[in-house]
Amino acid sequence: MVIGKTDSCHFGAMLHSSRLSLLALLLLLPLALAANASSRLQKLQRLSSKSSDRIIRLNSALYEEFTAVPAGERDYALSVVLTALKPAYNCVQCREFDTQYGMVATQWHRSAKSETPTFFASLDFPDGQEVFRKLALTTAPVLKYFHPVSPETKGKPQEDAYSFSSGLGAPHFASWMVATSRTPVSFRYRQPVDYAKIATYVFTFLAICITFYRHWTTLSPLITGSHIWAFLSIAFILTMTSGYMWNQIRHPPYMVGGSQGKPVSMIASGYQNQYGVETHIISGVYGALALSVVIILLVLPKVKSPQAQRVGIYLWVGVIIVMHAVLTGLFKVKSPGYPYGLFL
Repeated sequence: MVIGKTDSCHFGAMLHSSRLSLLALLLLLPLALAANASSRLQKLQRLSSKSSDRIIRLNSALYEEFTAVPAGERDYALSVVLTALKPAYNCVQCREFDTQYGMVATQWHRSAKSETPTFFASLDFPDGQEVFRKLALTTAPVLKYFHPVSPETKGKPQEDAYSFSSGLGAPHFASWMVATSRTPVSFRYRQPVDYAKIATYVFTFLAICITFYRHWTTLSPLITGSHIWAFLSIAFILTMTSGYMWNQIRHPPYMVGGSQGKPVSMIASGYQNQYGVETHIISGVYGALALSVVIILLVLPKVKSPQAQRVGIYLWVGVIIVMHAVLTGLFKVKSPGYPYGLFL
């Protein structure tokens, strides 16, 4: 086939036009990607404003959309908690952290000052099963913090994960958010005032004062009795030595597991970790040991029958031995390398 002069000119014009079109597309591509990033930011702002607690409820598609980095840039930070809130999943940690997460999100929106907008989102298991499968998650909650991405952050991790073993409380999580952010953030979490609790304390105090005022003659022997103060002192000591204040500061989960066929874990391994139920277990063991010693020293010497006294000694010494065995067994759970034990 022979191409004439006119056809050759027409073909050259078409080729030149195609090159110009391709060049125009290449020039417009960054603008289109920037517009897409801007539309994602606007969409996040719109979804956040519609939520009363400023938490964006995601599904699998929205999770993939907001966590992706199609243009190599992300002009916002995003905190996402992957959770399982329905009672059927029996996730106590999920429900406890959900309240704390909402309080931090609300205060962050009102008072945080940052160069980069930060959004809070949650993905519940029924709405994000594809994401859970993709990430191979078998436990919840899991919190991921997605950093802003730009050419200046090339080579740095694009996300961080929050460790729930550090605690579920809002103050600790808020401090972690500030420390994790790569841009300067001015934010200080303030615990909301619980006016109902304050009112309860005030009315309780007034009721106690009125009761003492009207029945002082009857109550004074009880208040000034040495046995009452001895009991209160021992109870206070047992409570404090069992980790009560640590729980109040760190807000650990009461216990973990118990869902999807997994066994319940009531003792956390390691010296720096503890579950709430451990306080009750340890205080019960210490209480049994203290009670045994008190009975042996104060009660059994007053028993007149030698046979009954001997049986009582055997019984309460046996309680001390068993409780000591339980205590060393619990310590071996906390420290698996501990070589000693008694019965357990």
